[in-house]
Amino acid sequence: MELRGYERPPGTARSLVVALTMVAVVVLLPKLPAASSRTPLAVPQERPAPVAADNLEFEVASVRPNDPDDTVSINRWIPSSGRMTLSNQTLLQFVARAYGPRLSSALRRERISGGPEWGGRDRFSIEARMPGGIPSGQAESSMQSMLRRLLADRFKLKVRIDTRQVSGYQLVTVRPGTLGPKVRPSQVDCDTARCGAGGGLAKYDATGIQMFMLARFLEEIVEAPVEDATALEGAFDGLLEWAPTPEQIRRAGLDPAAVTQFTGPSIFTALQEQWGLRLRSARVSLDFVVIESAERPLPD
Repeated sequence: MELRGYERPPGTARSLVVALTMVAVVVLLPKLPAASSRTPLAVPQERPAPVAADNLEFEVASVRPNDPDDTVSINRWIPSSGRMTLSNQTLLQFVARAYGPRLSSALRRERISGGPEWGGRDRFSIEARMPGGIPSGQAESSMQSMLRRLLADRFKLKVRIDTRQVSGYQLVTVRPGTLGPKVRPSQVDCDTARCGAGGGLAKYDATGIQMFMLARFLEEIVEAPVEDATALEGAFDGLLEWAPTPEQIRRAGLDPAAVTQFTGPSIFTALQEQWGLRLRSARVSLDFVVIESAERPLPD
C-alpha cells in the first residue's frame, strides 16, 4: 500500500492539487446487482483485541541522511510484510506522518510548529520493519506508534499536543444505515491490491477508501477542517463528481473563463445525491503539534 501523497480566511489561495492518502489506481470489480439506488450498510465486523501501544517498537530500523543525488521521495508501508520506507524527507514530514490522523493521512504543515531550523530543510531516510504477530486491523496504528517511538529515540524528539476547537464541518450520513447510489462497500483486499482515490479536478474516483480519507480530501475542496462523524466502518468504492467553483478552478492553476466542461451540482449537493452524505457546519477539534526539541540523528 503506498501513501500519497481550520478554517482559512476567505480568499486565501491554496492549491487544489490534493496530496491524496494513497496511490490512485483503477481496479475492475465484479458488477454488483443494482437492487436499489441506496446501498444498505454491512454490519461492522468485530475488531481484534488491541495491542498495547506502549511497548511497540520496530524489529529493525535504519535512519540515515538522505543521499543528495536522490531527489525522489517515497512514502510506503506494506501491511503484509510490516515494512515501511520514508525516504528523502525532513523531520517535519516524519512528524506529520507520526502524528497525523492516520499514518496514511499526514498532519497538515500549518498544524506543526517549533523545532530546530534544520527540521524543515535537512532530509533523511527511514527503513523499518515491525515485528510479527500484530493483527492486520491494527497494522497501521501500530506502525504509527512505532514511528513515534523511533523519532523519540533517534531524533530525541519531544513534542507537545495542543487541541483546539475551530470552525469547520462534520461529515455525516443523510439517512443513517444507507449510502447513496454512487458508493458501495468495497470488496477489494487492500493488502494485495492498490487502493486509493484520484480523478483530477472535480472528480473523486475511489477504491477501498475509508471515510476518514474522504474527509481529508474534502478539506482541500471546502478549505476548512472536516471531521469524519459518519460512524461508517470498513472500506468503500465509489465515484463522486461535482462542478468546481471559479475559486477552485483558479487554485488548480486554470482560468475559469477557459474551463467550460464542468456542469452539475456543487460539492455539497453532489455528496448528498451521489454518496448519501452531507457536510454539517460544526466546531471541530484539531490537534496541533509543537516540537519542543530535536537533535540530528547519528547515521547507522
